This record gives sequence, C-alpha cells and structure tokens, in this order.
Amino acid sequence: MSEQFSSHDSSKDLYGGVPDPVPKMKRVRSQTKQKWPRNKVVVRVPATTANMGPGFDAMGMGLDIWNEITVERAARFAISTEGEGAGAIPEEIDDEGNSKHMVIRALRRAFEYAGEPMPRVRVHCRNRVPVCSGFGSSSAAIVGGLVAGLALAGLELRAGYDHRRPDWVPEELLQLATEMEGH
Repeated sequence: MSEQFSSHDSSKDLYGGVPDPVPKMKRVRSQTKQKWPRNKVVVRVPATTANMGPGFDAMGMGLDIWNEITVERAARFAISTEGEGAGAIPEEIDDEGNSKHMVIRALRRAFEYAGEPMPRVRVHCRNRVPVCSGFGSSSAAIVGGLVAGLALAGLELRAGYDHRRPDWVPEELLQLATEMEGH
C-alpha cells in the first residue's frame, strides 16, 4: 500500500474506526484528457422538494420539472430567460461579466475553482421550475451554472467519496453549491 493511502485502515468500514483525515480541496482534470475547452454546453437541472415540508433544506427528491441552461462562448456577455421568472429575473450584466443573475455568479465561481478567468459567454435559461415556490429554483440555477462552467473549463468533479483517496474532498459539487447557497 502506498504512503498516500496509509492513513486508511482497510480492515474497518467507512462508518467505524478512526475517521479519515480532513481532506484538502483538489481539482481533477476530466477523464477525457480534453486539451481544448468546450465552446457550448447544455445542462438540465430538476426541481426538488427540498424546500417543502418537514425536510426543509435537509432532505428532498428531484421532480420531473426541469430548467435547461445553455452556455456558449461569445464575443460579449449576454443573458436571456424564457419561461418561469422571465422579466422578473435580473438579466443585466456588465462588460466584465458582473451580474446578480445566479447562473452567471455560479459560472464565475466554477471558473475561479478551475483556476481560469471567466470567458465572455451567452447564457440562455429555459426555466420550467417555478420561481419563489419552494421547488429549488435558486439551487437549480447554482448547480446548473457550476456544472456548465466546469464543463466549459474541461473539469470534472467527484460526486461521491473514495475511501482510498482520503486527500480528495467528497462531494465536490455539493461543497461548491453549498458554499454559494449558504445553507
């Protein structure tokens, strides 16, 4: 067993024994070994029940209501929205890419995490998740923006935990999204 894995006692399961050391945030390049960033991505994110009932922000499930976010590199920043929240969600964006739009903020965070400057992008949101209704429209915007930004940057994050790699942060996407959502 290599020095890197020596802190894990393979004779005990994940729930018993000495806990693994606190992992450090580590980026992982895409398994495709992609050399060039993508130019366009389309991400679909479901509504959730996480803001409804006794499981508020603690448990939930995905619903068959989806937002679709299209992000592509462009000559200048632009945002458009159709469906739920059209006309109510702020679409202003300056020449530096600063905006109150949650998808843009998540895209910016994804590129920061990738260690790259955010490129100029055109974002189109087809919103089917009702806004301000308890169906997770803000979390859908955050997750969609993070996934789109990471895909454009050519990065892949782990969605689980690998006990053989205690230096990796488990659930990286969840960590980034929680950091943005604040709870």
